[in-house]
Order: sequence, then structure tokens, then C-alpha cells
Amino acid sequence: QPTASFQEIHRVLKPGGVVILEGLNKDYPKWRLSVLRVLMRLRTAAPSVITYHLDAYRIAHTREWVEELFTTTGFQILDTEGKPRDWRFLIVAQKT
Repeated sequence: QPTASFQEIHRVLKPGGVVILEGLNKDYPKWRLSVLRVLMRLRTAAPSVITYHLDAYRIAHTREWVEELFTTTGFQILDTEGKPRDWRFLIVAQKT
């Protein structure tokens, strides 16, 4: 329940408080995930480890969507890190 979670963060954070969020990017190219899977197998990662990492991308969100969640729940975006198709992103937001 992302919207409810962001509303709760906004509720408990004092005015001017800052949130730093790092997330996996849903826009990360699928072909790169395939390469990641192969590399993990070559490095003899356990099947459960491979599944865990790849499943994380299935439930990930785009940076754009998370930024929208921040702004619609009353935060101001202060900074972002990560290109639109990078594997992860970082958002720094402040309660207005």
C-alpha cells in the first residue's frame, strides 16, 4: 500500500523533515536482468538468492511514479540520483 505508507511517513515527519529513499527501478531493462541472472549463476549464487534479486524487480516501481507519490502526499523533491533506466534510484524529499 504505497500511498498509505507515504501518507503515514508524511504524518509522522515534522515539518521540514527529510526522507531519503532508495529503490529498485522498474524501468531497468529486462535484457540487463537476464545478464545479471547469468552472472549470478556463473558465480554459483544459490537459486534462492537469484530468485530473491530478480523477484525484487517484479514488484519495483519507476522513479517517476515514486516522485509523483512524494509530491502528491505533500513532499518537495530536493534531489534525485540515478538515470531513468539505471538499476536503482535515490530520492531526497522534504515535508513542506
